[in-house]
Amino acid sequence: MNKPIISVVMSVFNGSDFIAEAINSVLGQTFSNFELLITDDCSTDNTVEIIKGFKDNRIKFFQNDVKIGKTINRNNMIRSSLGDIIAVLDADDVCLPKRLQEEYEFLNKHKDVFMVCSYAKAIGSKKGLLKTPYFRLLKSQLIFNNPVVHSTVMFWKNPNYFYDESFVRNEDYELWDRIVFSDKKIQVLKKTMCLYRYHNNQTTNKNNGLKAYGNIVRIRALKRLGIDLNEEEIIEWLTFVKLGQIKSKEHYYFVLKILGRIIKANQKNKLYDSFTLRKLIIKKRFLALIKLKRGISNEK
Repeated sequence: MNKPIISVVMSVFNGSDFIAEAINSVLGQTFSNFELLITDDCSTDNTVEIIKGFKDNRIKFFQNDVKIGKTINRNNMIRSSLGDIIAVLDADDVCLPKRLQEEYEFLNKHKDVFMVCSYAKAIGSKKGLLKTPYFRLLKSQLIFNNPVVHSTVMFWKNPNYFYDESFVRNEDYELWDRIVFSDKKIQVLKKTMCLYRYHNNQTTNKNNGLKAYGNIVRIRALKRLGIDLNEEEIIEWLTFVKLGQIKSKEHYYFVLKILGRIIKANQKNKLYDSFTLRKLIIKKRFLALIKLKRGISNEK
């Protein structure tokens, strides 16, 4: 087999419900010069048997003796990969047939772009279109949350851009945040390239509390702006940006204060596009007001 252009990496643990569909979606791509690296992280169901049932020499299967987590798995596969370009697919998602072809053609044509991602269609327990925002808005939105669907991402292999292995979860959020503050460009394709599956067993659904690893990124974003919060203030801020809650009028005014500090700090250090950030802050203020009114209404 010729050296593959693209290396698709997939980490799986107890993925028997969806792994076959995920693998088939890669093998059925219109672009064929790829390798598919799959690491099983000590599954206790029949995931391994399903994977071994595929007879395609583009598949490279790794099986862990000890469970080490998807972050380390992905980094190990990237290090073992032969392609110059890395594509990610979570084991419960589905690539649409032209995903690899269209993302590769864009990266190959625009060599100044380091990473490309796209829209995704939600399937499973939730429905709808997941629209990743354009770069300036994406950068600003990372202050609050991760707007990038992991399974739509493709990027150039680079020794300086691995996942942070201290992150058990939200490692993708941390990586995007690092990338946007480097000299690397991210381009969003306004096309649906992936089916993103919502279900009860996915890691995201098990990581909704204030101890989420993504909160490290959220607090880092404030510190980058020069905004340092004490422990109590951090909890109040994360209750809004992570949990989407406004607990009281006092909490509402606190959130408005921090949103105002973000605008003021950015006027000084100019980390974000000021117009885009202001528009986003206006939306956050409105959201906080809606949450406050709903809370007051529920108390009556």
